[in-house]
Amino acid sequence: MFYDQKKAAVEIILGDFDGDVVLAASKMEDDVVDPPTFEILTMFRGLQLCANMGIQNIILENDCLHMVFEVQHCSTAFVSQRVPIQETRRLMQMFPTCTTHHVDRLGNEVAYRLARDARNVEDIEMWLEGVPTHISQAIYLINTLCNVFGLI
Repeated sequence: MFYDQKKAAVEIILGDFDGDVVLAASKMEDDVVDPPTFEILTMFRGLQLCANMGIQNIILENDCLHMVFEVQHCSTAFVSQRVPIQETRRLMQMFPTCTTHHVDRLGNEVAYRLARDARNVEDIEMWLEGVPTHISQAIYLINTLCNVFGLI
């Protein structure tokens, strides 16, 4: 989030079941001033992208445990995000398979690295075949750590 600009960069990493990145995207969003709104918006934008690409089966990962819980259980803890949460849940129902999982910071490292350059994105940037060097380095590091420590 770029509080000084009242903007946030939504980072989307689409991977296959082998852990290979199929697509990476960085989209700038205006008028986002609080983390819960940003987190649910990230999930919503990722689902929109997958729906437009015709992807059928989704595992939606996010490092915000509260928003993962909200989407899974439809509680009312985040009243100000009620509508975006409901819209995200509605969009999830369009997929034959769509589950949500909480990941820790390491599991989201690729998105964090992509976010570092997001201040320069005017609207959206996408990488379909091949990702920027700093992203591929993060993927290699994560895969190596997961293999060494048996996290896969």
